[in-house]
Amino acid sequence: MFKNTKESRTTTVIISVLILVCGGFTQVLADRSSSMNANLGSDGRTFINVNCYANPNALLQPPYSKKFDPNTTFNIKGACNGPLYITADGIRLIGVDESAAIVLPGPPTDPSDGAIFGDGAHDLRIQDLLIDASAWGTGEIANGTDAAGILARNAFIRVINTRIVGGLWSINPFRNAIVRTQGLVELIDFVNSGISIGDQSLVTARGPVEIRSTVTDGGYMYAVDVYRSGVMDFRRGVKIELPEYNGFEPIAIAVYRQSHLRVRSSGTVNIQGPIMVNTLGSANIDGGYIGNDLDINGGSTVTLSSVTIDGGISAEDSSTITLNSVIIDGDIEVSTGSGLEMNWSTQNADRQDVEGTLAIAVNSNATLDSSSVQEIFAESASSFEIEGGEFEGAEIFQGAVASFIGAIARGDIRVFAPSTIVYQQEDGIGSLEWHTIHLCGNTSSFIDEDIRDTGFVVDDVVPDCLGNPYEDD
Repeated sequence: MFKNTKESRTTTVIISVLILVCGGFTQVLADRSSSMNANLGSDGRTFINVNCYANPNALLQPPYSKKFDPNTTFNIKGACNGPLYITADGIRLIGVDESAAIVLPGPPTDPSDGAIFGDGAHDLRIQDLLIDASAWGTGEIANGTDAAGILARNAFIRVINTRIVGGLWSINPFRNAIVRTQGLVELIDFVNSGISIGDQSLVTARGPVEIRSTVTDGGYMYAVDVYRSGVMDFRRGVKIELPEYNGFEPIAIAVYRQSHLRVRSSGTVNIQGPIMVNTLGSANIDGGYIGNDLDINGGSTVTLSSVTIDGGISAEDSSTITLNSVIIDGDIEVSTGSGLEMNWSTQNADRQDVEGTLAIAVNSNATLDSSSVQEIFAESASSFEIEGGEFEGAEIFQGAVASFIGAIARGDIRVFAPSTIVYQQEDGIGSLEWHTIHLCGNTSSFIDEDIRDTGFVVDDVVPDCLGNPYEDD
């Protein structure tokens, strides 16, 4: 029997406090166990089953809020609230039912970490999940924030069979980060960019990627934005669909500031929007369809192979473009010290490489090998060579140099002196018959004598060529 003394009363109080505290801890464990249970794998990896139906904040409460133990797999059911900030290596977030998701709640929640932010985390895997940032899916709400689906800084992240909805950006690696996608990845209804890559970061898409948005109030839209030495490598196809903005047109792909784009031919490539490559950017696209214009400037380099372009091409400011078996439903303009090279692997009389005109401006050049074009305009101090191809006609202005080697002309050629043209047959191929070369101005232009042997008419001066050669007739 305890005596009712000061010592016994103190003992009684201590025992009561211990029971109260332990009872509270038991209650916390009970709440947590309803949403999580863990086990240890044979390889030392910890597996935790997360039931966000029972507790949507299961990944935000201690011990996981802002701290994830390395080499842990979270098997997720239901929609779990974010943002999740992950610095540990070997974390795996895997959806195990159809409703599995990581959700970035809307205002007033601070979105600075994105729905998932891998910061220095290596081998972070995000698989079979919906990343839902749709609460930040308009420019009015998202502008001025860092709301995103996935942010990566100095991290390596795998994204597998995942859909990302809303946010300023769907995927945004920066500062030496690497993101690798596998399986189908869908990036939907972003405000500014589906993929935004900068600061020597890399995205490699090893499965198909579908990028589309209906947002029109974000101020600008680059569906794929590659900048400051970033690299984007689509290996299994890409589809891009953009909305129509009021006042300006969104860009499907922008590559600039010494960045690089690679699109490979294994997979469906359907890019519904313009592509812009500038400021020492570079791009290689092998196969597919581009449903708008291609603009290249600022010393950039672009190579297209087996591509159909439903638009025109502009290369300027010392840029270079190479077209291999490319069909263009629009005009080509090469200007301000830029260069064009066109090649076609086989001759086909029914093929028309360029449905529009080819304009070569001052100090620029073009080479066409077995390629066809409607009309060619060569301005002062420019040059071009067409070998084994066809053209509907040409105008060669003062100081330009034009070479026709085994080419077939299906229209007149006008030469504004002093210019130089060279014509020769190659293996018996080449015809200027039934058409006229007009020498406009004085007769200082050089015409290969073989031309006169073909039987067509050469007029030294044609009255309708006199005057300003840049004025329309």
